[in-house]
Amino acid sequence: MSGTVTNPVQTGNQATFVYNRVDVFIGSNTFENVEYTAPGGTINLTDGQLMGKVAATGKLLELKSGATDGSQIPYGVLVGNQEILSGETPTFSICVSGDVAIDKVVFDGSDDMDTVVDVRSLQDRILGDTLGIKLIASTEMTKSDNV
Repeated sequence: MSGTVTNPVQTGNQATFVYNRVDVFIGSNTFENVEYTAPGGTINLTDGQLMGKVAATGKLLELKSGATDGSQIPYGVLVGNQEILSGETPTFSICVSGDVAIDKVVFDGSDDMDTVVDVRSLQDRILGDTLGIKLIASTEMTKSDNV
């Protein structure tokens, strides 16, 4: 199970830990290995980053609503944090179907679920244009994210 642990208080006699165990990928997920080429400079991608696929090359980029190369259409959601150096072409996993926590999806710039791309919101595009990503609340009470 993924998540984060922070340590806001640590003294000689006391330590406090805050656990956030909400997963991006809740269950019944299908993953695909894909190639990414950094467009220039070092790129840091975050777990849950919404990704699009460039139509001409088939390689992924972080989804940008203003793009016109195909990467403005949702293809999948990144698994894990990735650091890509300029010129590298790493292969990493993305989720292409299954249950994804809606509040854990990461967007580029000012994009969000309500951003419109070709007359449809990104939320509608994720549901309709991917192989089957279903956006659910991370507090879904019937799934394994409940600790």
